[in-house]
Formats: sequence, structure tokens, C-alpha cells
Amino acid sequence: MCFHDRSVAVIGAAGGIGSALCRSLAVEGARLTLIGRDRQRLETLAAETGGVAVVCDAAVMEDLDSVLAAVEDLYGIVNCAGSLLLKPAHATTPAGPAPMTTMSITSRSSTFRTWSTRAVRLDMF
Repeated sequence: MCFHDRSVAVIGAAGGIGSALCRSLAVEGARLTLIGRDRQRLETLAAETGGVAVVCDAAVMEDLDSVLAAVEDLYGIVNCAGSLLLKPAHATTPAGPAPMTTMSITSRSSTFRTWSTRAVRLDMF
């Protein structure tokens, strides 16, 4: 797939998978919007990839909606936000996974809603 001069928003860009994906997309010539919570990591990645860093908590649907709505000529959205609980199951508490679950559901809802309102309808062809 050719990403040359295509606008791609990456949610969770500051993490391991997100940053690796951004580097690959930059090599392909994509115009990147790097979305995440860690300003320093985003700015470092933006300097490396030529992308635009946007600090946003993917768990806040209104904020993520606003960021995605502002991306011009959006070709694609990739959601890499979230992670796994890296501890044994017996060491978790009922409240432990709640913030991650909320962020995962919220960011995926915003991603799908934004994409579904801006994507080309395949039934038009």
C-alpha cells in the first residue's frame, strides 16, 4: 500500500508499537499526526518522522474527537492506544483494569465514529 503524501493519524503513537508503526509510515512518505499522552516522547518522535505531535488522552472521547476532526485529508486512522496489565492475575484488583478498559473502549469508539463519517463509501463503486 502506498502512503506517500497520505495523511495518517496514529493514536497511541508514543508507545512501542505505535512509534514503530510511525517510523515505518514515515519511510513510506506518510504525513503523520502523532496522538498520545506523553508530550516528550511524541515531540521526539515528531522530530524523527516529520509528524505533528498532539497531546491527547484517548480516554476522553470529546478531546479525541476534536483532534481527529482537525486532521486534514485524513487517509487513515490507526489505534495503538492501550496496553496489557503486566502483572500476574492474582495480583490484580477490581479497579486495576478499569482505566485501561475505559481508554480502550473510548479510543476505539472515537476511531470508528470518525472513520465511518469520513471514509469513502464502498457501495458507491
